[in-house]
Amino acid sequence: MTDPQQRLRTLESEVRSLRKQIAKTKPPRIIQSRTSPSAPGQRQPRERDKGHMGAIAKLFCVATKIRTGAEAYGVQVCHVRFSLAEAGVRNPGMQNKSNDWRVLPLLPAEHARQHAGKEEAYWAALNIDPYALCKDLRAASPDVEAMLAVLRLACEQARRAA
Repeated sequence: MTDPQQRLRTLESEVRSLRKQIAKTKPPRIIQSRTSPSAPGQRQPRERDKGHMGAIAKLFCVATKIRTGAEAYGVQVCHVRFSLAEAGVRNPGMQNKSNDWRVLPLLPAEHARQHAGKEEAYWAALNIDPYALCKDLRAASPDVEAMLAVLRLACEQARRAA
């Protein structure tokens, strides 16, 4: 065997070893979008984060906690969709979901109520700023215990304001 052939086999072996190491490493948490960035004024790509969505699904229902004080689990991850200029947030439009940081946990019946009428009125009746809560939960994500603490505090403040 000549030197170049031996070197080639050594390199192939190193590449196989590196591929195995790469396969074992955990990929970084990435926010994905379905579309490429667009020009100003056009629809912006949706920010996706499955890890955050999974953490939200482990929390209790915001509305039930505010109304009854009970922590009801078995929630759906619900996108908050209405526009709020003060928060710099626009409704993504019909048949488009909002970014994955704009989600809150609601039981299926509450989720239906959220979208049945004016969404602003739904959140106003609960005495809660959904976008502030979404941002606080996103900041605590993926630590579910920290997210539960944020949620309990927000619900307690809303109950006192009622």
